[in-house]
Amino acid sequence: MITKLKQIKDERGKLIVFEKDNNLTFDLKRTYFIYYKSSLDRGFHAHYNTNQLLVCLNGTVKIVLDDGYKKTKITLNNSENGIFVPKMIWHYMTDASSDCIMTVMADKLYDKNDYIRDYNKFINEIK
Repeated sequence: MITKLKQIKDERGKLIVFEKDNNLTFDLKRTYFIYYKSSLDRGFHAHYNTNQLLVCLNGTVKIVLDDGYKKTKITLNNSENGIFVPKMIWHYMTDASSDCIMTVMADKLYDKNDYIRDYNKFINEIK
């Protein structure tokens, strides 16, 4: 689920590239940024129809992915890697540093009915 991001580096810094059909495997419809003020956990949901790419632009954050059978915890601490979160994967972010900035790219516009926010309901949907 880790996606390697294309980077162009030189003495001025680096440019990170998101390209359709290369490291962005879906049509981009929505992008948003999460700025952390504390290490409080957030997320705790799955999507019926939305696929996402999570990238930590600054700081550190751990992403917990749960397919209903197995949980995986992945640390994001640089902008060189992203995590692809397909639909119907329960996920949340934990242990974020206070300087953490994340960007989330999604293939759907926001729709409150696309969210499963109750873990037991998620498990029932998976089974």
